[in-house]
Amino acid sequence: MKTKIGMLLIAVCMSAVTFAQKPTEKTRVKKNFTPEQIAQKRTDMMKIRLQLNDDQAAKVYSWNLQQIKEQVAQKEKEKAEHQKRMEQRKAQEAEFTSILTPSQKATYDQWKQERIRKMKKGIRDKHHYLKKDFPQKNN
Repeated sequence: MKTKIGMLLIAVCMSAVTFAQKPTEKTRVKKNFTPEQIAQKRTDMMKIRLQLNDDQAAKVYSWNLQQIKEQVAQKEKEKAEHQKRMEQRKAQEAEFTSILTPSQKATYDQWKQERIRKMKKGIRDKHHYLKKDFPQKNN
């Protein structure tokens, strides 16, 4: 009798866990706003919080828009630089592997895959550690 109750309790707990994993409507979706929309939203917030008049709000909007456009340009520049570095790495990798014999290349590929696996495991462990120490806030 006790084992049946225990098994039933475990089954109820397991089903509760699966229901807790469903995404909610509050799930954050990344939206692509234009720089003008972002600047307007920031300006509206500042106008309310700082009690700006219309003249100040217009100046703040143009300042916000300039800052956002600079940020977007910087992000695009960094993205292009990253792409260039990745292409350089691929070229270096190809040049390096052309030096190796087929058996050495197989050993190198295996070694590289092991490093990637360990790195991913380390990242998973780190995220698990952070989630354990800093629980997510419930909304």
